[in-house]
Formats: sequence, C-alpha cells, structure tokens
Amino acid sequence: MKKLFKNKKITTGIVATTAGVTVLLASLSLAWFISSGSVAANTITMGTLDVTASLGAHEIGVSEPGMDHYNQIGKIQNLGNLPTLVKLSLDSEITMADGTAGNAGLVDLELQLAGSDGKFVPSGFGYDVKAHELGMWFDFDKNNVYMWGELDGDIYIAMQGDDELHFAYTVDTDGRNMGNEYQESSINVSVEWEATQLNRDGAIEDVFGIDIRDINWLPGFIEAGTEPGFVMFSAPTGSAADRAAQVIANVLEDLPECGYRTLLESILAGM
Repeated sequence: MKKLFKNKKITTGIVATTAGVTVLLASLSLAWFISSGSVAANTITMGTLDVTASLGAHEIGVSEPGMDHYNQIGKIQNLGNLPTLVKLSLDSEITMADGTAGNAGLVDLELQLAGSDGKFVPSGFGYDVKAHELGMWFDFDKNNVYMWGELDGDIYIAMQGDDELHFAYTVDTDGRNMGNEYQESSINVSVEWEATQLNRDGAIEDVFGIDIRDINWLPGFIEAGTEPGFVMFSAPTGSAADRAAQVIANVLEDLPECGYRTLLESILAGM
C-alpha cells in the first residue's frame, strides 16, 4: 500500500489538527447559552359539601291514637364551605309490639310549623331555640344565609354559612285506623336530606330535577340583621312581589357580594 503522507511531520500535524478540532467542537457544545428551572403548577382547591341534620330527643311520654305531638325540633347545618341547596324531608316507621313493621302511613309528619307561640319552642336539645316557618334569614356579621322554600310538597333550603337552623314539626297519628293491634307499638321519626351545589343550575337539575327559580321562596317571614338584635321584616299576607320588595329594600343592599346574592337577585327579578 502506498503511503499518502511520507513526511512524518505532515502526518503528525494532521493528527494533531484533528484532535484539536475535536476538542474545539467539544468545547463549543458546552458554550451555548442555556436556562432551566421549574415552577409549581396553579393549584385549584375543590370546595366541600357537608350538610348535617338531626332530630331532638324530645320526650313525648305515653301516646295514644289520634294524638298530635307539637313542637318536635330538629336542626340542620352546613359544615362545608360551598353554598348548598338541600332537600329536606321527614320519614317515620312503626314497630309493632312483636317487632314486626306496622303501617307507617298511619303517621302524618308536618315539617314547616313554628312553635305554638309562633317563635320559641322547647328544643329537646336542652335549651329553647327559635324555629321558623318558611322564609328567609340573614346574618350580615358572618355572611350566613338561609332561605326556606317549597315546591310540589317538598321543602328546600338554600344554605350559606355554618349557623345551625332549627325547625319544628308535628307528629300526628291516625286514630280512626289504629286498632288494638297498635298497643305498645313505637313510632320512629327520621330526617332525610340531600344536598348539591347552590350556584350550579346543572347540578340542581341533575340531582333534584327542578328549576330553582320555581321554588316558592318567600311565603312568610323575612329576618335580617346582625347579632344581637335582629330586625324582623314580615309580610305573610302580602303578595310575592310585596315580599320581594321588602327583601330588596331592607336586605339585598346589605348582603355582601357572593354567589348567593346573584341567585337571590335573579329570583327576586322574576317576582
């Protein structure tokens, strides 16, 4: 084989030059401007729905067919941090003396009743509480809002804030159809509730199958103010438009900006 380069100096120079180019290229690959880093992603925290309800263990004593038991008390509270729409109902069951099930249809439960004096009732929780008929309640200090309403015989409560709201109910037994077989039977009353997001029409339609604006929100009292000493507004015999006007004049202007206020404005605008 012929040598292309007989001169050793030339050969050595080519090798040295090639090595130098390699080093230079390696150096150039490290010389580009670079920048790197990371940042935490935007965190979106989902809210919570946490509604709880209970009934007071109010001692009735011995009952008899046809007797009405007034001023039974329950309470409901929103422990979550989202405005909530709640569907509330009472249910009952009868247990016969032999342990079998009786006819629960012989017990009538009425939820939307105030106390016998219209305001205060014995609670069964160890103190006197205020129980309301259907209506509206606002506490501006804590931005707590409750609205009771009715649609097709069902009770709905719009809730914002964590205040407890007490309600009264009556237990009425059917004396005409309770024969001797109901002696020593017992009646157990339970409260049932279902809740979803207040400010999402889709959630309300999917869960309850209703339009929230169809609920009768203003059939009775309107109470608003700050603790202590609430200012009472009431127009139980007026039209829905009259009661809406009272809310606009006495309540709405003081209600902080929130999703609940937006909903309330839309309800009032349709009256």
